[in-house]
Amino acid sequence: MTNKTEQRILVALNALEANEESLVMLATVAGRLKASLSGLYVEDSRLIEAAGLPFATQINRISVQESNLNRDSLARLNKRTSIKMQQLLETLSKQHKIAWSFNIEPGDLISKALSQKGFDVFFPARKRSGLNLNVSTLQQTNQLTFILLYDLSPQFNRALEMVRRLAIEDMVSNITILCENGLPKDITEQLLPINGVKLHIYSVASAQSEILISLKLNTSTLLMLSKQYIINLPEHELSELFNRIGSSMLLLD
Repeated sequence: MTNKTEQRILVALNALEANEESLVMLATVAGRLKASLSGLYVEDSRLIEAAGLPFATQINRISVQESNLNRDSLARLNKRTSIKMQQLLETLSKQHKIAWSFNIEPGDLISKALSQKGFDVFFPARKRSGLNLNVSTLQQTNQLTFILLYDLSPQFNRALEMVRRLAIEDMVSNITILCENGLPKDITEQLLPINGVKLHIYSVASAQSEILISLKLNTSTLLMLSKQYIINLPEHELSELFNRIGSSMLLLD
């Protein structure tokens, strides 16, 4: 982080990452941590290029119906979804009394979000059934499950402190820490005294992306790890991770 007195979280969004439940979870966390939110809606440049090709089609994930894919329909989809996401981010930020902003840019979602400096980056869990937003019925998340990937980076220490603060405020039900070579005793001692929080420590042979995918996480779980872990992954592993992981991710800068 460039400014240690303020946590800034970039919320990476596009037509696939429009998961309102995940954003409710993030806003609840950000409110307790007094972090600001910056929504970044990225219009997929590769999809826009594909829409300009002759005979390009799209298949509805719900009805399985095939229809023509063109730039006009894609533009309308982007506009409709970005407006809904902006409205949701504004509503949630006002509820939790935190600063917020919203921008729309073309490009690739993952690379565009990770290139932003001075932000932690939040990727919502992908919503498989389409967006059905009703801000009047949004419910605050009460208790959350966190998964942390242990390493020697300062980002892990930040993640540990964030989770500890949330746990003290009765917002955490389970904490799982994945580690390759065992967890130092002092880290365990920081978390064990918190009443009502279940702590799980799992040894893994290698903290590769396949391990995270194999966990079969759900949308009520928040995976926290260093941004450097993601940046250093080969492109094919990075794409596979984002396509198959079931939870939201918060990548710490």
